[in-house]
Amino acid sequence: MTNRLRKWMAAGVATFSRQWPFLEGRYRLVDMVEHLLPMSDEIMYARLKNSRVRLSFRRSDKLGVLLYALADAEPNVFRFLSLAMKSASQKAPLLVDLGANIGLVSLRLAAETGCKTISVEPQPGVKDFLEANAKLNGLESQVRLVPHAVGDSSGETFFYVNHRHPASSSMRETPDSQKVHVQIKRLDEMVSRDEWLQAAVMKVDIEGYEREAFLGATGLFETALPPVVFEVNFAALAERGQTPRDVSEPLRQAGYKHFHALGDVLYPPENGVSYLVDVVATTDAHESLRQAYGCDANFRPKPHRHFPLTPMEL
Repeated sequence: MTNRLRKWMAAGVATFSRQWPFLEGRYRLVDMVEHLLPMSDEIMYARLKNSRVRLSFRRSDKLGVLLYALADAEPNVFRFLSLAMKSASQKAPLLVDLGANIGLVSLRLAAETGCKTISVEPQPGVKDFLEANAKLNGLESQVRLVPHAVGDSSGETFFYVNHRHPASSSMRETPDSQKVHVQIKRLDEMVSRDEWLQAAVMKVDIEGYEREAFLGATGLFETALPPVVFEVNFAALAERGQTPRDVSEPLRQAGYKHFHALGDVLYPPENGVSYLVDVVATTDAHESLRQAYGCDANFRPKPHRHFPLTPMEL
């Protein structure tokens, strides 16, 4: 089969998969697209669903292929961030995006709400795509790119890049990863207090190093407590001897009182979550935002054979 025919077939399967309404079978279609596309460093493009944003990526990037096949990823995260931005009291609301990757969240939110972003992405190759995608969509004036890792202290460290799946790269060495040298900074050194006062929401997805990011933001948390959306990766935390409670503890000490799993609604994480789950941390002041998104103390996600559920304590 020629590469041209494989690309044509992949495009057809991707068109079909974007319309597929059921979770069952969706990722099998993504696997078909990935199998059909020739493996290379070719630059490809994906237009996000219900958005004017186009993102460029390398064919070898699994996240990019997912976006090409589905035209979307993490819709619940984006819906919450969008609501937070639209309900913000700040005159010039800001998104702080830790683990911005190629710009999936930062650029889409900037395009759809007009907000500005502080987009933190330490991987040299991925950072270049984020910068290129901001220019591709005419959003470079709204995006401040910070090319550093986030931690509880400042200095230098090694970052282990997974070229097959850059979104899973981190300061943790994995098989076939490439070691690169990066600067690491506390968040309260990256973001000024004036900027933080404009922060309508913060998103954190940094492969198991969320606790360190929160410990490095204590100076900012003394100034304001915007809603925080962060990922809990059970496997990444276990490798480092941490628990989900360890991740949430710095936020509790800062003054966050409410922790909900993020699904179709916000719900108690002890009702059951998968091994990879997004969590929303808020204060009493964010009650209207929680209700706008939808909050149900009795909600329990449906079990799925590919995504087993377990209670989580935060």
